[in-house]
Amino acid sequence: MYISAGSDLYTVNTFTGAATLDETLGSFQLGAIVMESGTLYGGADSPNNDIININNNDSTVSALSGTSGNFWGLAATVVPEPLPAPVLGAAMLLAAMGMRRHKVA
Repeated sequence: MYISAGSDLYTVNTFTGAATLDETLGSFQLGAIVMESGTLYGGADSPNNDIININNNDSTVSALSGTSGNFWGLAATVVPEPLPAPVLGAAMLLAAMGMRRHKVA
């Protein structure tokens, strides 16, 4: 887990809560950060309002695109996983069985 304070990026130990300085992002002042698919993105409020890519392997930062306002948060895209075929087939069978009506004698 990561947190930012100005241009400093910290790694947080989720067990102890201790924060360790990971890197300084130069002139970028972060307003928000998010990790998606192993890539860390930041919303930089300064010097420009940019979405940035933060590479923790070599401490490089690159601007991806600009925006017109400050960042209050970023969210990862959530894509639902498809159901495996056996699970989907069993669900369809149960639904079909539930739709059958029983006649009362």
